[in-house]
Amino acid sequence: AQDDGLLLYYPCDDKKGGALADAGPVHANGSLNAQPNGEVRGANVLCEKAGEWTPILTAEGIQCKGLVAGSEAALAEGERPIVLDRDKDYAIDSANGRIKALPGGRVEMGNPFTIDFKFSNPGPSWMEGKAGGCLKLDGFDDYVTLGRQPTANSLEAVTLQLWICLSKDSSPDGVILAKGSSGKKFGLRLKGGVPQFFHPGLKTADGKSASATQGKVALTRETWYHLAAIYDGSNALLVIDGREVARQTSLTGKLETTGDFHAGGFRDPEFFGGCVDEIKIYRRARSDLRPGDSN
Repeated sequence: AQDDGLLLYYPCDDKKGGALADAGPVHANGSLNAQPNGEVRGANVLCEKAGEWTPILTAEGIQCKGLVAGSEAALAEGERPIVLDRDKDYAIDSANGRIKALPGGRVEMGNPFTIDFKFSNPGPSWMEGKAGGCLKLDGFDDYVTLGRQPTANSLEAVTLQLWICLSKDSSPDGVILAKGSSGKKFGLRLKGGVPQFFHPGLKTADGKSASATQGKVALTRETWYHLAAIYDGSNALLVIDGREVARQTSLTGKLETTGDFHAGGFRDPEFFGGCVDEIKIYRRARSDLRPGDSN
């Protein structure tokens, strides 16, 4: 598989919902973000304006949802630390992992405070998919880490491909498959329900940013599609069900590869709601791509 340029293959067939033992030909230690009994201590929160919701993030910048109601303890640090009171100094949205400072409370705008809490996230669920099993991401807090292939700092060419099926109530925005924390490097995502191959490191021939190759038509929910994003060192293509739907030409640059590949986003509004199956990533531009192609 590696001779064919295959970096990573995950068939999404693991019924256990645990370690992804087949997440790549070399790096085989991917994981689901399942933590049914998780606990976070010392998460930093910064409120810029009273009354506005702020996401609660871990030290890695990942948003935590499904907080156990009443489990949190907030502390404003300083020469004399202040234990903050819920419903007096702050309000918390436990289900959605958000917090806001209340007008007249003791939270100082622009100064961080910390919060400890417990949370529960069962992680993506396994179900019958397009080819055997698939993973269903709830669009709420699920994602899958697929490993750090490749070890190089950049790629001159790449093909990302997978099957997806949007949930009936999924958000029209979300990261589907990406490289790097919060999908900042490159990958596939939805913008207003329309697929997009985003590649912020590439430029046009005249030096302007070529941040994304955008599709034109929104995907129908509860319908399987085969998506592929291709970069050959000059052209960026978006392919749906074997048909090219968008292209940018005469591009320059390489795709930065630091961080893990992951399916699904890390925080709002990046969470993808739907099923993913047969994830394949190549270090080459495939020209023979067809839905269900096993190569």
